[in-house]
Amino acid sequence: MIVERDILDVINTPGYVTLIEGPPGTGKTSLALKAVCNRGKAKYISYSEPESSLKKKLRMVGADENYRLNVLSLMSGNSGVAVSEIVDSLKNGELVVVDTLDAMFYGIKDENEMRPFLQLVYGATKEKEGSLLLISEGLNPASKQIRFIADAIVSVDYESVLDKNARSVKLLKDRDSDIINPLYYITFASGFRLIKPHYILSKKPLKAVVAITESGNKEVEVEKSLGYNMLTFMDTDVSDIAGRLYRESLVAHYILHGYSVNYWIGPEEAEEEILEDVKSLTDNRVENFRFVYADPKEAGYSSEELLELIEKQVKGDRYINAINLLSQEDFAVKESAEFEMFFKSLTRKNVKEKAYTFFFGYSNLRSTELAAKYANVLRRLSSREGFLFWRSVKPKGPLYFVDLRLEDGVVDFIEIK
Repeated sequence: MIVERDILDVINTPGYVTLIEGPPGTGKTSLALKAVCNRGKAKYISYSEPESSLKKKLRMVGADENYRLNVLSLMSGNSGVAVSEIVDSLKNGELVVVDTLDAMFYGIKDENEMRPFLQLVYGATKEKEGSLLLISEGLNPASKQIRFIADAIVSVDYESVLDKNARSVKLLKDRDSDIINPLYYITFASGFRLIKPHYILSKKPLKAVVAITESGNKEVEVEKSLGYNMLTFMDTDVSDIAGRLYRESLVAHYILHGYSVNYWIGPEEAEEEILEDVKSLTDNRVENFRFVYADPKEAGYSSEELLELIEKQVKGDRYINAINLLSQEDFAVKESAEFEMFFKSLTRKNVKEKAYTFFFGYSNLRSTELAAKYANVLRRLSSREGFLFWRSVKPKGPLYFVDLRLEDGVVDFIEIK
């Protein structure tokens, strides 16, 4: 049986030598301190930061104010003292952090000069309860020798996600175990947080959503105040089930906030399944939830007749339309000009009745392309390797990780910062 190992568990494996590598400012020290918190018993050998700075960062990653970190500051680069401290601490079963190898071996260019140190450290780690964590910025070519003896390698770097920089953490090597989740992200929006992937491949039993958390709720309300048409275009890598759960979570959110919701059902959606989901997410508060059937073919692909068709179904004084644009894709492809006319008429209707319309469509659809012309608010939803990201493109906004765990009643928009 393959057991999934958290990246912090990998770092704290007894007898392991782990290398964290990456450019300055990417969060290597914070990740190391988070591992220190998990271990509880650690020695931190620092060549670059004073003890006071490390303790501030330690509180940021979640340590209690009374947590005591044993720090050894070696600004001079004395590797002899460091080796002695490493060996003694490993014998005591501690996690030993060396930050950084580049400073420790400053001035050493010949890799042969490092080999006695590497052999000593690696030998001291094996068969011990302690663990060794070495941090490198890759500036000293000699430090690359560590890659050959490391039991685990972690790479921290910046990565572009929806045109914003995000700190990514990749587990490149775990000597004793299969790597199941190689990718994580770091955010410093409110302290330090290591974000793990969650794969939305199937729909689990759903629980009632108390509310979209404060950060996401605030963003949604601000955007709602900017206009009547809000379009979320989903990248093609967003699975159908993830897109559906995202739509349903927003529908549930507004129902719980006292709105009536008219859900324009798509051609591939089943009414019974959606109703059951919304009931679960709102704790059966579906008296103000109704389906709208807007078949452009039935309306003869006429914007005027389609509008008349939906006016017979849309009700409520304080309502929101949630439109799956797949329901209008045939219209947009066959009669683009008439579809745009319908969109303009719907917008005028929204303004008059003070209603709001949320459009959801994939980025490769014609209906999404045309709807984007008239959207006051444009959002983009993207998925990569088990992470769901969300960003407002119009108006420009920050990058969020969407923690969509509806089986736990959780919809959390975590800012990536």
